[in-house]
Amino acid sequence: METTRNVIEDRIIDFFADLFGQVFTSPFSSEIESRLKRKKVTRAIDGTADAASQSITRLLLNERLDLPQVDAMLGSYADLGDHLDLDVIGNANVAPESITEALLPHLPAPALDGDERLESLYRVALHGIIQVVTLVGPVMVEWRRIGFADTFEVLQRIVDRLNRMSQQLDVLGRSGLEAADERYELTYRDYLMQRFHRVEAGTVKMTTNLNVDLRELFVMPRAQPRKHEVTEGQTIVEDLMDLSAARQRFHFEGGQLPADRAGNGKAPRRT
Repeated sequence: METTRNVIEDRIIDFFADLFGQVFTSPFSSEIESRLKRKKVTRAIDGTADAASQSITRLLLNERLDLPQVDAMLGSYADLGDHLDLDVIGNANVAPESITEALLPHLPAPALDGDERLESLYRVALHGIIQVVTLVGPVMVEWRRIGFADTFEVLQRIVDRLNRMSQQLDVLGRSGLEAADERYELTYRDYLMQRFHRVEAGTVKMTTNLNVDLRELFVMPRAQPRKHEVTEGQTIVEDLMDLSAARQRFHFEGGQLPADRAGNGKAPRRT
């Protein structure tokens, strides 16, 4: 079983190496005159492809696919690079879902013997491939724009992030996920961490887009515990904090609460 697992991992790694080589390495190499720089760019892209392959490896292994089924799926994706436009996958405003739907009619259906579960998984895996490609694409385009500068660190941060995600999710995978619901939870976490790890932030987007790591953006909310009382009839009564008490509890420095604006009353300052 372990041998089969290793073979599946190798097949997926090779698939991503070929895909990233076709989509990124080949067009970039023709633009780089220095052989040393070409080799450096190629190594960086190869490392990114390896990191990107991990999510699909987890997906197919968690779904208990055997080697012929994996080969059937990867074979149907063999020409995927011919249909990926660098301008499209490098555009952060294009959603992976729309690209996936546009690609499906152009890819041959895999021989899955009419298995509905595998046919659904085929679409999920394709979306996962496109999702990681569109995660990397805008970074590659930006690196290309600045002449593949040696000081460009964003690509390595993407690789580090993909590797950290894999380490976190692999811990869950090794804990013995046997139930279908648990395997689905792992797959869904994988999707969310890649799709919504970053959000666009900013008010005026004239010169650049600012991406913010959701883990840095999140702020732990301040909450006031409710008091509970039990009456003779054992009915729990919630003693909710009234508005004036809430204002005293949560002071606003030099500002107004939304409700205050209508009444032209200002919130109390901190003392």
